Formats: sequence, C-alpha cells, structure tokens
Amino acid sequence: MGFDLTEILILIIILIFSIVAGIFSAAIYRRTSRGIRYRNLDRARNLYSNKVGKYLDSGNIQTTISELASRANTTEWHAMEEVLLDMMEQANHADKIKVLLLELGYVDYYERRLGKNNIIKRASAIYKLGKMRCERSTWKLIPYLKDGNPEIVTVTIRSLSKIGMPIGLVSILDEIPNILTKPLSSKKTLENSQN
Repeated sequence: MGFDLTEILILIIILIFSIVAGIFSAAIYRRTSRGIRYRNLDRARNLYSNKVGKYLDSGNIQTTISELASRANTTEWHAMEEVLLDMMEQANHADKIKVLLLELGYVDYYERRLGKNNIIKRASAIYKLGKMRCERSTWKLIPYLKDGNPEIVTVTIRSLSKIGMPIGLVSILDEIPNILTKPLSSKKTLENSQN
C-alpha cells in the first residue's frame, strides 16, 4: 500500500512544522536560561560589590578572602571577577584589588589558560592578565610576543603595556623589528600603544 501525494505533503508539512517548533522552543529556552543567568550574575555582582567595598575600607584581607572565595567558573566567581576588574580602574584601590585577584586564584586560573591550544581562550587569558596588572604574569606573557598569530602578539603587547613592568616594556622594544615584519594588525597595535 503506497502513499498518495496528499499524504506525503501532509507528512512534509508536519515535519517542517515540527522542525520550526523545535527551533522556536530551543530559542525560547536559550533566551530564558540566559535571562536567568544574567539576573543571577547581576545579583551576585551587587552583593560582591558591597563586600569588596567593605574590604577596601577595612583592609582585613584574610577575612575577606574567606568570604569572597568561590569555585572557578561559577556565577559567583564570574561576578566577583567583574567587580574586581571594574574596581581595578579606580587607581586608589588598584594595589588592594591586585592582592585580591591573586589570593582568590584569578591570576593562577588565567596563567594556566595560557597553555590552551584554542587561540581565543589563550588571547582571552592574556587580555585578562593585562587587566589584572599582575607583575608576576609579565614573565609568562613575554614569550607570546614571538607567537606566530598576530592576534596573540597584539593582545600581548597591550597586556604588557598595561602591566607596565620594565622587563615587559623592554621585551616589546626588543621585539619591534620582528613585529614590524608581521601583519598589519600587530603594527597598528604598536602604533596605538604609543598613544
């Protein structure tokens, strides 16, 4: 017993409708779950912003570390990182924030990610270490000035410039002849870092 043309068309319509409904449901689920995640992140950022503010006033680092520590890659961990990096921009608290970033394990986490094969993860780690301005990371970043990927070289120049350690800046100067032979993006970064 074969199918007639009407039955085949009905099956195709049902199949197409099911696929569209599945895609639509997945989009709604993704949007809802992201909304919940961002609400939780906002709540955690507000909480940690207040706690870090109290630490900056009190200066008691041991109590603060035990209150602020959380497992890597959790919502709380990402919220704390965002709060600390935002506060890092306030020059009057930079030294205390550096200590917190080091003690809470953010520097170690991103230094470990430098070894990743994924270029985006590696570039992100280099960028974050530059934002954290951790002098200790200078030694781990210098070798990336010789990386074959121009994006890695670019972000490394920016990060070493931001950290500002003399050895990092001298390494950039030593690498200038090689950078000038690389693609345009590295040259542009070199020009922009002079501003």
